[in-house]
Amino acid sequence: MTNPPIAPRPPIPGTSTGKSPVVPPPMTIQGEPTKASIIPLIVSMSFLLISLALYLLRYQLGGGIGWHLLGYLVAPLLASLVLGWDVVAQRQGRKDPWFEPKPSYSRLIRIIVALGFVVAIFHIIEVGTVCGQDFVQTGVLCGG
Repeated sequence: MTNPPIAPRPPIPGTSTGKSPVVPPPMTIQGEPTKASIIPLIVSMSFLLISLALYLLRYQLGGGIGWHLLGYLVAPLLASLVLGWDVVAQRQGRKDPWFEPKPSYSRLIRIIVALGFVVAIFHIIEVGTVCGQDFVQTGVLCGG
C-alpha cells in the first residue's frame, strides 16, 4: 500500500508570489471600539447626591414628609432602576464585537445603590419622627 502523492500547497498571498497581502473587507475595519456609557454612573451618583442633599437640608426645606419620601424614592429605587439600565445596555452592547464593556461602571453603580439604601434608612427614620410628632401634637394615638 502506497500513499497517494500529496498535492503542493498553494502559495500564501503576499509572500514570494509578488501579490499584495490580504486586506480585510471594509466592513471589519472600524474606528475605535464603542465603550460602555458612563451616563448611568453619572445619573445614579446624582440621584444619591440629591437624596443626601434632601436629608441634609431637611430643616431649610421645611421638614415635611414629602421631601423625605422623595429622598427615599430617589436614592435606592431610582438608582436601582439605573443599575438595571446599565446592565441591559452593557448586555446589548456585547452583541457588537467592537464593544468594550466596563464592569467597573456596574460595580460602582452597585456601591451607589447600597449607599442609597443607607441614606434611605435616614429618610425613613425622619418620616417616622415627623409622623410621630404630628400624631402626638394632634392627639391621635397610634393603633387606637
